[in-house]
Amino acid sequence: MRVFSEPRFEPLPVTAPLGAVADRLTAAEVTGMGGGGYPTARKLTAAWRWQETQSSATPGIRLFANGVACEPGIDGDLLALADHGDEVMLGLARLAQALQVAAPCLVLGHRTKAQAGALQARWDQLAREAAPPLPPLRVLAVPDAPAAGAEPMVLQAAGCVLANLANPPATQGVVVLNVITLMAAGRALTHGEVMTGRPVTVAGQTRWQAFGQPLAALVPDAAPLRSGGPWSGREAQAEERTDRTTLAVAPLAASRNDPCIGCARCAPACPAGIDPEALWHASSTLPRTPPTLAEAQQPDSAIARLASAGLDACIECGYCNVVCPSGIDLLQGFRTAKRRQAAVLALTQNADRSAARFRRHEARQVARATARADRRSARLAQRRSWDTDR
Repeated sequence: MRVFSEPRFEPLPVTAPLGAVADRLTAAEVTGMGGGGYPTARKLTAAWRWQETQSSATPGIRLFANGVACEPGIDGDLLALADHGDEVMLGLARLAQALQVAAPCLVLGHRTKAQAGALQARWDQLAREAAPPLPPLRVLAVPDAPAAGAEPMVLQAAGCVLANLANPPATQGVVVLNVITLMAAGRALTHGEVMTGRPVTVAGQTRWQAFGQPLAALVPDAAPLRSGGPWSGREAQAEERTDRTTLAVAPLAASRNDPCIGCARCAPACPAGIDPEALWHASSTLPRTPPTLAEAQQPDSAIARLASAGLDACIECGYCNVVCPSGIDLLQGFRTAKRRQAAVLALTQNADRSAARFRRHEARQVARATARADRRSARLAQRRSWDTDR
């Protein structure tokens, strides 16, 4: 299939400012194609804003190209690097120049590291032809491990330490982009083309699929369907179609969901270093309806227990499901808990905004009352001056 559309935009010069680069990526709908779907332009803009607040002695923006698969059964990165490695390197080069990165890093996994030599050669070719010159490329191969392709794991393997784990890496000057995302960015910037499909692993076979294909047509006579990998995939709805976040499609295996036996196998297996069993028990206490703001802010609330159990640190890799002998769908419970947590956060933010509006209203009322009192005092003073004159 044709991976890109006919040119829709004029080619963007290499010297174009980051604002123009971000606008082009937004117009071409370039988003995270490693499964997250986060708009790429927002990541670049967040990193650039961070850079503007730093001193000249602070290291600049760090850029990582992620070519590591998170779980077995997803080989889209491998197919993209094998078929379109030139476009991946082109996209990495264009964004490295736009962000003024000193040394971009290409991170490969055990299934993609065989492409390292060809990708390095392509980068060297681009460097010889580039004006302004390209920075040196660092190529890193990480060992096979559960969730090795997750953003936190990639940064950890590359020796990149974040100052604040609670904030997104882009807001700290660290940009991690999937290799397919870079491929789409390179074509959008250099040729003005928009990506029309992506690699999808269908029942174990990875091939290019156009966006908008019905998932049910990819795996006929199979219901229900799973969208995503065998560890982190979710049940797909019958009307769903392929899009930029569709990594894999396969029949959905049913979970047993037997009672937890407290074996603690999930804790040492978790790549993020949390205790899924404790998090599971904490998530099981969540009310079916979102709690009120007052209830959520209690120190012993279910939301507080989730936070202390490490819900924010969960990378949703699904490896805890793999090792659970009871077949509990732990990941689904954590995803539900995150949605409830997000609902409470929205309540808190709305309450904070309402409180801020009320404070501003009170300040205006005080200012108006003060102005009225000043005008009244001025009128009285003027009236007394007339009485004195008589």
